[in-house]
Amino acid sequence: GVRPGDGATVSLRRARDGVDGAKLEPLLDAAEEWLYSEEGEDATKEVLVAKTSELRGLGDPIEERFVEASRRGPAAAELRSYIQMYATLPDHLSQEDKDRVAKECAAAATWLEEREALQEQTAKTVPPVLMTVDIKKKGEVLNRVCQPIASKPAPPPPKEEKKEDEEMADAEAAEKKESGEDAEMAEAEADGVNGVD
Repeated sequence: GVRPGDGATVSLRRARDGVDGAKLEPLLDAAEEWLYSEEGEDATKEVLVAKTSELRGLGDPIEERFVEASRRGPAAAELRSYIQMYATLPDHLSQEDKDRVAKECAAAATWLEEREALQEQTAKTVPPVLMTVDIKKKGEVLNRVCQPIASKPAPPPPKEEKKEDEEMADAEAAEKKESGEDAEMAEAEADGVNGVD
């Protein structure tokens, strides 16, 4: 059967890295040997929990760095996609709105580039300088500022002016028609007067 300490040693072996992993390996081997020894077989739950906690105290930082390293790339890609999405804004937005979005995007891109450069220079055996949670927060802030601006609806077309223009055009057409009819009547009357003579 599986003993309480087994999962801890397997998980820590998978997550070990660099120098810390080299230091941890002998401790994991010793813990595994102890676990299957007579002393380990007869150990109480409290002793097993204490041994597991001791190993976790050494291994959890390694596992955290491992998990962080695997999540950092996708989080950075998501932030870049937000920046790219806000690069193209609708034409109806004011220049002030466009400038604010551009400024926010540029600040987020600069922050990410600087942090990634620092992370590249940081050894894998020390706590990361660029955390996934920070990247996600930066994306949330960017969206909180830019989304309302980017989703402003276009102003409706001016309807009143159009109606006035149409009414004026209709009035002018009617006037022309009437003046055309008046001219025809006057011409007909003139012909009638001339024809009677």
